[in-house]
Amino acid sequence: ERSPDVKAELTKMRILPLAGILLSVGGYEVYENEYKNSKLPGHVGDFRGIPNLPHTVDADRASDGFSSVSPLTTTSPSFPYFADSAFFDDFGVSNTVHRLEHWRQVVASQVEQGIAPWGGSTRERDVAAANCAEALAATDGENYYLPNTTFAVAAALRWNPSAFAIQSGENYRVEVRGPQDWVDNSIRVGADGYDAHYDSVSRCHVAAGRCRPYLKRPLRCRVGRWYELTCGIGNFVWKLQEAANGTARIMPLSEDEFSNTLFPVGANLTFTAMHTGELVCFANDNDGLYYDNRGVLNVTVTRLSWPPIAKNVLGEENPPASFF
Repeated sequence: ERSPDVKAELTKMRILPLAGILLSVGGYEVYENEYKNSKLPGHVGDFRGIPNLPHTVDADRASDGFSSVSPLTTTSPSFPYFADSAFFDDFGVSNTVHRLEHWRQVVASQVEQGIAPWGGSTRERDVAAANCAEALAATDGENYYLPNTTFAVAAALRWNPSAFAIQSGENYRVEVRGPQDWVDNSIRVGADGYDAHYDSVSRCHVAAGRCRPYLKRPLRCRVGRWYELTCGIGNFVWKLQEAANGTARIMPLSEDEFSNTLFPVGANLTFTAMHTGELVCFANDNDGLYYDNRGVLNVTVTRLSWPPIAKNVLGEENPPASFF
């Protein structure tokens, strides 16, 4: 008769290999990069022809038993936080149509300017610029303009997207045209914001001639002024995974992506972009003080380095798209 300890060890020896086999059969690894998931059942090149739709199954008699469901569906525990609907807490319903529409607007801006998607290689940037230059040449200079857009920046919102694509190395101007202002509690100022300092006599932080306790809190953009128009460059929305029939997985912004791209703008700023993405702006305030902010600024962003220039490996400028 074996002792209880020996029986336990033998049981472990039998169970562990079996568990390893089960994990290797059903296991998968999830990546945020959609291209690493391109070979899941139902991918674009799947010879069975089933689209990568959530919960779509090939159910005919010749079925091989695979469904087109990837591990990145909204019902999967591996799927990142996806819902932002006001009804989600009560009903579990999230309307993400607005994200998909916004993503399409940004893509349209990229095409208009000859900008490669975020993360694109040098070759992709050249191809995008060459295609845009070729399209402009076909118009014989008619309707020449600098790409631009005007968008609203609400003081009470932490992020205000422009749907305007920015590419590193290109020149841009961001401006607030005409007299416009917004209100921080009781202080009415323009896009340049206001200064604050510590008064050692009154022993408090002072702005607009009086002590204001909230001024001791840190600003979102430390190098800017209070309530100054401030912007960052990144992905306000981003595509996690492609899917058929308009069900692509479009995710909300990741704030840590913007943390190193923030810069004060004020009423007018011309700059050379150091990052690629979408221009997103806000009133520079403390993260916990947006509840008493009021007002909206109409902000215009214009690309100045125009038309786009592409250089291939031979150093030629604006080659035809067929070159690539």
